[in-house]
Amino acid sequence: TDDDETEKMRRATKCLYSKLLETERTQERERKTLEDQIGEHRRQLGEARESLQRSEERVAERDRKIEELQRLTSGMEKEHQVLAGRISENEHQLEEMRAQNRTGRADQHRYDGVPPEVRVSSLGALPSGLNCTPILLG
Repeated sequence: TDDDETEKMRRATKCLYSKLLETERTQERERKTLEDQIGEHRRQLGEARESLQRSEERVAERDRKIEELQRLTSGMEKEHQVLAGRISENEHQLEEMRAQNRTGRADQHRYDGVPPEVRVSSLGALPSGLNCTPILLG
């Protein structure tokens, strides 16, 4: 009968409507879960970007420090070469001075061995009281 058909239709509609509401609630929960996940992913992405930026800044600072150290090292190497050259020159001068000192001491020793009446003054004059007449050979 029509009433039975109407009742069946009503129950089917009610069942379908109940399923529709349950599906909508499920979809709403899933949408909310996805929105929460998107929010979490955005937060993590922001943190990752900040971390990356800090890392890039640290790398740039380290690069600046490395360049400064290389510049200082290069300067120190140049200074080392200059100082090594100066040391070599000074050692050479010192050796020359030592050789001159040895020669001077030998000369002094020889001079000390000459009797005072025979010694010639540093100006090349004869000691007083000593007359010499040059002899011409010829």
